[in-house]
Order: sequence, then structure tokens, then C-alpha cells
Amino acid sequence: VYGCDLLEDGSIRGFQQDAYDGKDFIAFDNDMQTFVVADAAALITKTEWEADGAELESWKHYLENTCIKGLRRYVEHGRAALERRERPAVRVSAKESHGFVTLSCRAHGFYPRPISISWLKKGRVQDWETRRGCVAPNGDGTYHAWASIETLPAEKHEYQCCVEHASLPEPGLFSWGERGWPELTERPLGVAHGPRSRPRSLPEPPSSLLPVVLGAVVAVVIVIVAIAIFVVWKSRWGKVLWPGRRGEGGREEKGPEPAPRGQSGAGLRGAAWPDASFFPQGGRSRGT
Repeated sequence: VYGCDLLEDGSIRGFQQDAYDGKDFIAFDNDMQTFVVADAAALITKTEWEADGAELESWKHYLENTCIKGLRRYVEHGRAALERRERPAVRVSAKESHGFVTLSCRAHGFYPRPISISWLKKGRVQDWETRRGCVAPNGDGTYHAWASIETLPAEKHEYQCCVEHASLPEPGLFSWGERGWPELTERPLGVAHGPRSRPRSLPEPPSSLLPVVLGAVVAVVIVIVAIAIFVVWKSRWGKVLWPGRRGEGGREEKGPEPAPRGQSGAGLRGAAWPDASFFPQGGRSRGT
């Protein structure tokens, strides 16, 4: 691997390194104009390359001229993107559960991507206790990130969120407001929105709707199953109460229509009644 760096103070730095079988092998020291070995097996290569003066001059010219000229040209063309700075909007929130308080520090709308978010307790960094989310992109090309820590409610005012970013002249400190629980305020030190940045509304963590959705789905399924069972039961029970009879030639015969009010059984002697098998034992048909 080889290349060059253009530092902020205007100085340049070139490098050339070779590796073999996944391990450092030999590297070129541009300042001393010599090769530095990382493995004893590279001594033969070092001797051959240094004996050839053209090899040293070739690397020196590339690292100090060709590489730097190309890098300066790329920097000039991409200056707008490389020098873009968007300051983060920071918000501190909290959630109390089971006797503990989870403090969350969210930075939103910053650029470039690298950022450091940490929690301080009485000025001391709490790295082991801090949980951090990944730096994720926004739709406008900026990024957002968060860090949280769990503590006791009585100690919540001892914590501050420290945000370090290239757009900030100094680290920003954000803490709980002095108006008490559960109201929150932001107190940034040395943090402000730049001229190209406008304050953005920070999205709150979405509430979990999964239990509500599952409950609604289960209720709908229960109602549908109950309706289906009722329809099937009604259909089968109706066939038991009024079974159809098959007469001669496969023709279905039904029982007599009920007698109108006020008529005696004698007026129905000519009607077709079921035979004795339709009545309980010992009973007689009407009209006999």
C-alpha cells in the first residue's frame, strides 16, 4: 500500500509499505531515504532495492510530487463536500422503570459522520456503563446517533452528556434542567446551529403498538370463528328438527302445515299425516 497525506498545517507525508502472507514485510522511509524491514527475510530485498539508486529516486519523486499534486487537485474539486460542517442538535430524554432512570442523549443532523457521545458523572467519563447506538444516516445526508446510561433517580442530576464533533469549537455539555423531574431542558455550552443548519425536530422513540395490533387481530379471528361455528350449527340442527322424507320415485314429502287457529282436529281428517313411526311409542295420530 502506498499514498500520501496533506496535513492541515500544509505539510505533506508519503508512505509505502509491503506485506507478505498477511504480515508487514518492508516499508520505505522517505525522510531517511531508506527501506525499513519488519521481517528478517526482507533483508535481501532491502539490500537489492537500496543498491539500485533508481528505485529510491522513483519512490521519492512519486510521494513528494506526483501523489501530492493529484491529492491537491481532488481536494480542490471536492472542497465543498470535504469542508462541509453541520452542527448537531442535541436532546436529553429519560425513562423511569422499576426504580431506575435511563438517560438518553440524542445528536441529530450533524455532518461529517465521526462524532463522540459520552456520559459524564461529576465530570468523569462513564464508558463502561454507557450504551451507544450506531451512527446512522438521515435522508438529507446528515447523521444521527445516541448514547444512554442507567442510574438511580436520586443521581440523575449528576450526569451530563458530552458531545464532540468537528463542527463544534469545543465539546458541548447537555444535562437535566433545574426545574425538576420529569421536565427536561437542554443546556449546551459552546453549541449553536450554524448558518446552514436549522434546528430540527428530534423524533421521539416510537411507542410499541405491537400488543394493541396483536390484540385486535386475535379479537377479529375469534369473532370470525364464532360466526362460522354458529352458521354450521344452525344448518345441521335445522335438518334434525325437520328432516325431509322421500316418497315413491324419490320425491320428497314434508309434514302437514300447522292448523289455523280456531279449527278442530276433525277438519284435518283428510290431510296427509306421517305414519305411526313419527310418534312416540303408545301415541296415536290425530284424526283417528
